[in-house]
Amino acid sequence: MGLYSLKSRLGHLFLALALALCSGCANQDEAAPSALDEETQCPPLESFMPQTMELLESNAIEDLRHALEMEMDEGTKKITVGLIVGLLEVFPPSRLDELEPLLGTDLMDGGLGFATTLFRELAQMPTELQESMLQSLYTTVYVCPLDRGLKLIRSTLAQPPETQEELSEALGSVGNLVESEEVTAESWFKVLKPLLAILANGAENPKAVENLLKNLINDDELSQGLLSLIQDQELMSDASALFTCILEEDESQNDGLLKGISYLLAQGSLDLSALENIADVQSDEEARNVLVIKLLDGLISDPDTLDNLRSLLAWLLEPSRAQRLLPDISTFIEQGALEELLEVATLLGKGNCDDILTSSP
Repeated sequence: MGLYSLKSRLGHLFLALALALCSGCANQDEAAPSALDEETQCPPLESFMPQTMELLESNAIEDLRHALEMEMDEGTKKITVGLIVGLLEVFPPSRLDELEPLLGTDLMDGGLGFATTLFRELAQMPTELQESMLQSLYTTVYVCPLDRGLKLIRSTLAQPPETQEELSEALGSVGNLVESEEVTAESWFKVLKPLLAILANGAENPKAVENLLKNLINDDELSQGLLSLIQDQELMSDASALFTCILEEDESQNDGLLKGISYLLAQGSLDLSALENIADVQSDEEARNVLVIKLLDGLISDPDTLDNLRSLLAWLLEPSRAQRLLPDISTFIEQGALEELLEVATLLGKGNCDDILTSSP
């Protein structure tokens, strides 16, 4: 299959990614002046992606393919390419093989399984509730400080394993705050909104956050690790800014986001204990630190790439588009296509076609 037909099938986003990754595909022993001057001896890219090709051939993700190929205007295409270039500056193709330790792990499998279930359930929500939730999510992504959210994730991943386990325990125990014999969306909402308000005011009132954590883990004393987090003024400032913005934006949209999350929690579609289990899985520490934290640091320090990420997320989350794409995105992940793309990235990251040919199916 030629490059042009690959473009027409995978869409502009996948083409841009493939072109960026293939820059490391030339044999390093016989380097050509340009990778484009000679034919590569690498196997065809699609030979590594049978599930992806099958999905495209069967039109199982037709809405996603159409959106990527036909709905992206020139501005969004430029944003997408800019995002990929920015990500590759932070994490260049020569290092993509470092993704390999994450492939097939319980952490990745659990995370992808959780995402698939969540997307499926979102697609099946009552229409009015779904529309309200997506509209609020869309405006929140556009308005709220994405860098603050990434910094919070980075701070969490940088904690010692025992502190991460305690945070996981607290997260999984939020449901214990629901004081109702019959768990409903309304009872969950009455828990979530005050909880976010405590986090939004955490910089000014860290004692309230401390009491919340004590309540969640059912202990009168917090570990030094958790106390250090609460005493970290920069972290608490990031949390306050982010959650204040989320609450304000959601209130302007009639609490659509929180009501939607509350509905999913009440239905059992969104299980916080599942998130706890995913967080408890100990993946390779070096891989986590080198890959995820380095990527987050690069994004946080690069306003242009961060803006491109925000814009692309907002494009995907535009409510009418998101409603159509949710089932296809779920299928794309569920059928293993995302894992195939990551596997291709690790092979191309080796930068030597002999290695790729050895691994070829």
